[in-house]
Amino acid sequence: MFLTEAEILDTPLSLNYTCQYFEKNKKNLEQFFQENQQKKFTILGCGSSYMLAKSTASLFASLPGTSANAIAAGDYIVDPLFWYETVKGSIVLLLSRSGKTSEMVWALKHIKEAHGCPAVSITTEDGNDLMPLCDLNLTLNWCHDDSVCQTRTVTNLYASTLLLAAEYARDDRLRESVLAAMRESTSFQLKYRPGLAEI
Repeated sequence: MFLTEAEILDTPLSLNYTCQYFEKNKKNLEQFFQENQQKKFTILGCGSSYMLAKSTASLFASLPGTSANAIAAGDYIVDPLFWYETVKGSIVLLLSRSGKTSEMVWALKHIKEAHGCPAVSITTEDGNDLMPLCDLNLTLNWCHDDSVCQTRTVTNLYASTLLLAAEYARDDRLRESVLAAMRESTSFQLKYRPGLAEI
């Protein structure tokens, strides 16, 4: 079996771990949002995680009384002054597989120095370079992908942003929709696997 294939097939199990992880960290998340009651979010990413950041910004911006923007970390470091008002007064959310991407680390260091914004990282490698700079670290080390295609990593990072938004907004419907997708993912794979194998 190819590595990418194995990681795709592992997605239902890793999603289950992610949902359990967020449930176990529910009190930490509640405390973070009690201590940081900003209604403004800046979401940073690079490459595929920037695409996730854009989706996450749309999600958070759809919540009552909340604004959100996605910024590619590379764009930020080119001209931090351009983004000054965008970032000011926000909670910064960083999405990264490794947590070691130099643009992400540099951008967060600058944001901390310029604004002192509270920061949350969602990564898949423990002990990474973003963690010492963040106020809350969510580490999904069971879904780190080694293949070229970031399969279960992207899926789990996206599920994490949904669960984070559900906690922020106290939205049980959103949380349940993520849990339902997780529960149905194995049967979904089994249903379409024969057709994909034939192709």
